[in-house]
Amino acid sequence: DQIVLGERIATHGRDDDPIQLRRHSYRHGKASGEVWIAEVDPRRARLTVEADGEKPRPLGELAKAAAERGDFVAINGSFYDERGPLDLVISHGRLIRPLRRDGGSGVFLLRDGLPRIVHRDDYRKSRQVRHALQSIDRLVGDGKIVVRSRPEMPNDARSLVAVDREHRVFLAVFYDQAAVQREEAGLVYLNSDTSGTGPTLFDIAEFAKQPRAAGGLGADWALNLDGGLSTALLARVDGARVGVVGIGETINAVQALVVPPPAASRPAASQPATSQPATSQPGAR
Repeated sequence: DQIVLGERIATHGRDDDPIQLRRHSYRHGKASGEVWIAEVDPRRARLTVEADGEKPRPLGELAKAAAERGDFVAINGSFYDERGPLDLVISHGRLIRPLRRDGGSGVFLLRDGLPRIVHRDDYRKSRQVRHALQSIDRLVGDGKIVVRSRPEMPNDARSLVAVDREHRVFLAVFYDQAAVQREEAGLVYLNSDTSGTGPTLFDIAEFAKQPRAAGGLGADWALNLDGGLSTALLARVDGARVGVVGIGETINAVQALVVPPPAASRPAASQPATSQPATSQPGAR
């Protein structure tokens, strides 16, 4: 059954803002849930992969620096075990884990500031790649779904990153109502039912590819991120702090931060004209 969007519960940000965030209800067969979708303009918001060491942490800790600087959005990242991230991670030019040729099939990367999602076999090392994340698995490639639908596919809360041909980036999380523990001060807190309820990988691949006019993301490339207990998304948009707090932790995060332009590029504030009394100059007659 396809994910069908329902009521728009909340919207944060205007159409021309670098980060826009919306929250929808959805129907999925007999189940109901919610999806949060952040749309990011990478030309006006700084995209990064945030990773601090090899131990999992709450998403709020990884995004703490961004939360103190301005409007931002962050989503939980890739899969991990007790040894750290399973696959490639590059953060701020630092290689944390090398590419795994038999690992996740997709790599989200930033080259020269622009986002891309490529197959792991097409990934090439480059000094221009300062941020990268390999994950399990690619959902959409070149506008086509690359996940097979199977009856035994598990249902879980889900997280994804997607990119369209205009280089817009989408960060989205999905969860069933059964996985909501409580809602408080703009934050939805999830429970352990994030494992066992929610859409399948094929369901979110369909949603990512579906045209925007039909209620989807209209993405040409999409990559699944660690979902289930790790599912989380936090944001501050137009001063509102909102998001989804996971019951688990994450080993890294995809983040977008709106950075104000340098002072020199801002329009100069006009100063009120003042009249100065005439003063005599030394030697003047």
